[in-house]
Amino acid sequence: MGPHLAEHANELAPVLGTTAKDLEKGATMTDDEIVPRLRARLQHVLAGRQEERARRAEEQVNVAIGRLAGSVRWEDGRAILDERVLFSRDLWATRPKHAVLIADTFEVAVRRDHLTLTRLAVSGFLDTVAWVDSAGLHLRWRGGRGNLKLYPQKLKAHERAAALVIALPAPYRALPPASVRPARQPALLHDVLAELGFP
Repeated sequence: MGPHLAEHANELAPVLGTTAKDLEKGATMTDDEIVPRLRARLQHVLAGRQEERARRAEEQVNVAIGRLAGSVRWEDGRAILDERVLFSRDLWATRPKHAVLIADTFEVAVRRDHLTLTRLAVSGFLDTVAWVDSAGLHLRWRGGRGNLKLYPQKLKAHERAAALVIALPAPYRALPPASVRPARQPALLHDVLAELGFP
């Protein structure tokens, strides 16, 4: 095996994450010496690739969470969600078993496999609407003829710790126009002087 590694050192070095010079040193080694080193090198390379895949998946998820949170519209205590992002592969790239949608006044946990089945049921319908409130995650399609409600799941501590957490923005509370705001009463001069201690 040593001579083979040395002969193809230039091609194998990038694959094994080492240098051609290092592989050429194996030309005089026995298989018993090379195999453990080669196995350790392959395990190191595979671990690095897995870490990189996990990092990329985490980035995908974070971007998708931002898109989902940015799409939220509040109506009567319900958070209207973009169902395209909710069902996207990017949001579930890390393959968690549960997701927890958190708002100021409620928290709803749902199972990923339930959402997967739901996605299959509503795929192809352009009028799908999704929203979440304290009662669960709701979906409606075909003008309301299709209707589904996923009730909040009760998660154990370890399930909650491993869940995908999606923080929903708080409802936007607009200030009333200046014309309808109560006007501040002007202070009378003698009241101000009295507070300052003048007779």
